[in-house]
Amino acid sequence: MGCVPPRFLRDCGCPIAAQLFGGAGVEYQRGNGTKNETFAKSRRKRGGNAAHNERAIFRTPLTVEEVLAAPHIYGVLTRTQCCPPTCGAAAAVICSEAFARRHQLDTSVIIAGQAMTTDGPSTFEEKSMIKVVGYDMSRQQPGRSTKRQALAR
Repeated sequence: MGCVPPRFLRDCGCPIAAQLFGGAGVEYQRGNGTKNETFAKSRRKRGGNAAHNERAIFRTPLTVEEVLAAPHIYGVLTRTQCCPPTCGAAAAVICSEAFARRHQLDTSVIIAGQAMTTDGPSTFEEKSMIKVVGYDMSRQQPGRSTKRQALAR
């Protein structure tokens, strides 16, 4: 049996992921006054990272203007903002502090905590695109400190 999309999605001929993330972008805009240019700047930055990734599919850096001029897909998304996750990358290599020092590696990354979570009741009950795409799972939980707060202690 395939994935059943939330009832508040409509059949607009575009992929479900574009509807979810594009709709979440619109919801975020309405709540925060964010401009389309801000989302385009994010795409421009990811494109800069992809230019250095030989396995990325889209390696050509784009300007904000090029991102905004691309065909509109859904919500705040243009075609250039709908790319596979292979078009940028980040990684952290975990090792002991002793190993890092022995190999003269930067030791400024600190794991302040670790958690695993999954969808909660609010994911689908509140009819919020932002929550459907994972906001509740990715936001900072009450009582947990950020890396910056941990380093300040």
